[in-house]
Amino acid sequence: MTKKEKDTVKSKTKSKKSRKIQTSKSKIRSVSKKAAQKEEKAKTRIRVKLSAYDNKVIDKSTKTIIEAARRSGAEVVGPIPLPTYIKKFTLLRSTFVHKDARDQYEMRNHKSS
Repeated sequence: MTKKEKDTVKSKTKSKKSRKIQTSKSKIRSVSKKAAQKEEKAKTRIRVKLSAYDNKVIDKSTKTIIEAARRSGAEVVGPIPLPTYIKKFTLLRSTFVHKDARDQYEMRNHKSS
């Protein structure tokens, strides 16, 4: 290789390296801006999950929470009803014989967010 060819090869590799550095710096800057925006959004978001055995109690408490949030000037989204968890029990009425006589009970757990 001649001296001119070596110089051109060196200049090409230097320009590629500098481009990589410049692009990585620009990526870092754009990521930091996005991270700052996410932090601002995360500071203002509150999520509340409620659960009770009676749905009227949940409705009352969500109304009071929403009213308090609106009075403070917050933007409110919800309430979002979550699935009701139902647990069923079957018990024998008699302790000894009568196996056909049974009582069935269920416990409902209402949820909201």
